[in-house]
Amino acid sequence: MTDADASGRAELSPHLGWLLAALLLAALVSLGLLAAFLGREGPGVVVVLLVPVLLLAAPLLTQTPARRMVAVTAVLLLTAGVVVGAASIGLYYLPSLVLLVVGILRPSRRSPRA
Repeated sequence: MTDADASGRAELSPHLGWLLAALLLAALVSLGLLAAFLGREGPGVVVVLLVPVLLLAAPLLTQTPARRMVAVTAVLLLTAGVVVGAASIGLYYLPSLVLLVVGILRPSRRSPRA
């Protein structure tokens, strides 16, 4: 039973615009870092740079009821990645993390279905 079913209130879901902005920013950061590191680090760097992009894509690829849970999980995992990788590339993904958090805290409101 959702919040809308129980009390007639609007169901809260992370705002897709913010989630998409976070994904696009992370993809641009990863492309820029890929261009900088590919020659030095080799093709293995592609896997490392795809992880944040896939984390940010996950909430957009899930159905609405689970989207909030997946987005919160992505925040936790991306936060860990930013902190652990702060000495190297982690801080480049901090703006994407902020956009993701804003998308969760400023949800889009869906009207309850009759």
